[in-house]
Amino acid sequence: MSSVRFQIVDEILNTPKEPVEKNKPAKSSLSRLVKNSAHIKKLFSTSAALKKIRFNELNLLKEIREFVDANPDMYENISDPSTFRRQIRADVLPRFIDNEFIQTTQRNLLGEFLKSTNHQKDQDALITALVFLQSHMDLGVPCEDNPLWEIIFNLSIKDGIKFVDSLTALIEGLDTIRDKEPDLISRDPMILGYTKEVSQWNIYWRQLIERENIKVHESLISAMLRGELVIELYFDEIIHVPLFLFRLFKRKKMNEAADLSNMVDDDRTVLAREVFEQINAALALDFALLKPVLIKRLEETREKSDKNGNPDQSKALTDVIRALAKSPEAPGNPFLLALVMTKLSNQKYWDNKRDFLFFMTVLKDPEKPQHYHTYSRILDRLKCIDTSEGVLKCAIEIKEDDFWGYWGLGTHYLKQNELDKSETQLNEALKIAQQLEIYSKKSFTRELFLIKEDILKLNKKKIKEEAKTHQQIDLF
Repeated sequence: MSSVRFQIVDEILNTPKEPVEKNKPAKSSLSRLVKNSAHIKKLFSTSAALKKIRFNELNLLKEIREFVDANPDMYENISDPSTFRRQIRADVLPRFIDNEFIQTTQRNLLGEFLKSTNHQKDQDALITALVFLQSHMDLGVPCEDNPLWEIIFNLSIKDGIKFVDSLTALIEGLDTIRDKEPDLISRDPMILGYTKEVSQWNIYWRQLIERENIKVHESLISAMLRGELVIELYFDEIIHVPLFLFRLFKRKKMNEAADLSNMVDDDRTVLAREVFEQINAALALDFALLKPVLIKRLEETREKSDKNGNPDQSKALTDVIRALAKSPEAPGNPFLLALVMTKLSNQKYWDNKRDFLFFMTVLKDPEKPQHYHTYSRILDRLKCIDTSEGVLKCAIEIKEDDFWGYWGLGTHYLKQNELDKSETQLNEALKIAQQLEIYSKKSFTRELFLIKEDILKLNKKKIKEEAKTHQQIDLF
């Protein structure tokens, strides 16, 4: 017995040992569920078929807005954001999840599952999504507690916000205006109405004709006034012109009911001269940003004139381009003054979307910085970066102790990755907003929250940038 026993021991001792694999800790069901849920979100953001599975973004955001408006106290006193989001889902989602939506979701999930035979990670996530879907159909799990609906809900909001910003709010506002005041759409704003009237007076154009270097531009100015030559110019590129004219008419206590036709010649002469001076003063501030883009447009117009066989117009445009290129300042350039006056007097603000949106924001009240902030967001979407910056700087000029301009510039610079500039502007916006909140409780709660969120984004971005620039130290 003993020999047998020792023989076995000897065999064991003489047998080479195989490496023993350490037991890996088994993943819990919860951790697998969390991992699969995160991958579901990724698949819903990358797969063409699953990207189509969204709640209607416009209606969803409208429903959320109505829920928040109906429960203002709940919004203002959020102590538990996750509970608040759950309450929104409980209120909103039942109106979006019907049999058709469920069938579409199931069909697309199964289609993706059949295509993912070689990707175990994708299959696990898709099976989990199908289980979530089945739990809704068979077990009746409430919409607000179903992870699949929560994922689609969050992605729908994210997708919606990409294109539903100030533009949608303006369009919705436009529909309201049409219902309540249908004649407002066909009526010039006060600023443009008065300027158009002034431009009909010979008194105004006599001031332009008196300019020394007017002759070289006479043919182009005449062509513009007759509508034969159209050179693109937007209100936001001459941002101070509407502001200065608004202040002029406000100072003279003119309103919508004022009738300029009843003015005597002496008063007309004074008003025409003041309009001329205000446009000159505004262009002095805006010329630096306007100059390069205007020269580019004039060059494009000259190329068209060459192709159309119009040598006289082409030569006249060449003279204008040279004059603008040499001039460090705008005042005194009769062509530029005529171009602005033509824009103000002969073109309606709704001729293009950009001018119309300017009317719907800034021209409502050119002395209100919030309107400039709203319009700058539109310009950022339109990739008009330099113009957006100019608009926001104008907002600060109007009211230095308001946060809208600083906040707008802070987020603007953040998008351009100019982090130091962004930090300066956002901190100034936060300081002013906090002071205003003290004196006017809950008036700027949302804005204050959003400014803090932008500062948080800035800090995260700064950490990432610092990690790129600092060399990593290998400790071992």
